[in-house]
Order: sequence, then structure tokens, then C-alpha cells
Amino acid sequence: MRLLAVFFLLMTYSAQASPEFICSLQHGRATYRELQQQSRMNDKTKHCILSCYLAVKCGSMESWHIGLVKELLDLLGAGEPSLADLQADLVGITLAESRRAQNKAECWRECQLVYP
Repeated sequence: MRLLAVFFLLMTYSAQASPEFICSLQHGRATYRELQQQSRMNDKTKHCILSCYLAVKCGSMESWHIGLVKELLDLLGAGEPSLADLQADLVGITLAESRRAQNKAECWRECQLVYP
């Protein structure tokens, strides 16, 4: 029942088809796949990189929303929820907002410095 409620919320959100949502789908999926191939990379580094890159490409709020939805799904049984994951998401967003990272390569570099 909970998963159905989350699915409904996601569908309502995506039905608006905001440019930011479409952006996060386009850029998020490809980057997520790249990160999944990095078996030796710290999970927090992955969260940081994805959030940073989505903030650069799609905006900070959209990046934050994606991170929150991911942790909510984990809370409902899709994975292991973690406040530390949300903190890593915020670090990535902050790197983008501060302009320390302005593209994907810089997000990778800066997040790996924070989470070696």
C-alpha cells in the first residue's frame, strides 16, 4: 500500500512534465548507470556525484527532490534508508551551487576529494 502511495505521488509529480523533471530523467539515468559500474567507489561518493551533476544540469531543488524520493523509496523497502546519503546529496548540491563543480568531471573530482 505504501509503495502504491509513493508511485501515485511520483506519477502526479511526473505528470506535470516540468522541464526540470525531464532534465533529471535524461541526465540522472545515464549518470546513475555510470556510477553503478564503479564497484569500488564509496556509496556516499556516488550520492554526491549524482546530486552535484543534477544540480549543475537541472537545478538544486530538482536534485534535492530526487535524493529525497530515493531515500523515501528506501524507507519503504526498496533499499536501506540513510541520513548520511541525504547529507552526501547536500554536499554535491553545495559543490554545484558554490561553482566548485560546474560539469560532470568536476563533480566527480570534487566529490572524490570529499569522500575518498
